[in-house]
Amino acid sequence: MAPLLVTSNCEGAGRTAFCAGLSRFLGRRQRSTFLCKPLRVAASDAQRPDPDATFLASLTGMPQPEPWPLSINGAEAQRGLDPSTREGIASSFGQIADKVEAVIIEGPPATTAQGPALSAVADLAEALDASV
Repeated sequence: MAPLLVTSNCEGAGRTAFCAGLSRFLGRRQRSTFLCKPLRVAASDAQRPDPDATFLASLTGMPQPEPWPLSINGAEAQRGLDPSTREGIASSFGQIADKVEAVIIEGPPATTAQGPALSAVADLAEALDASV
């Protein structure tokens, strides 16, 4: 199964809940699933642990790769991911994706409190070769 990147138009739309529900659905069909959140668009509190990433890891018992989720600011999200960020995410992802049957990725929303993030979402999907 190709990796699936879940996004939304805005924050608070239920991406985390959708990812959790899909994982549970696949688990009932005996599919090993990895849930992850490799990227977040954050303001000044970017050093705090991301509650969504912590929750997703608790569902499968598989921790997020270090240092996921990477925090970018609104300007970076609007501009798109720089090549080193894309390569780092893809490298960490490749170490985990081969160990499971399904990968569900919670991506940032297209619009965040810090501004538009559609470029970052598109770059993330491309870096992970994920369906959206």
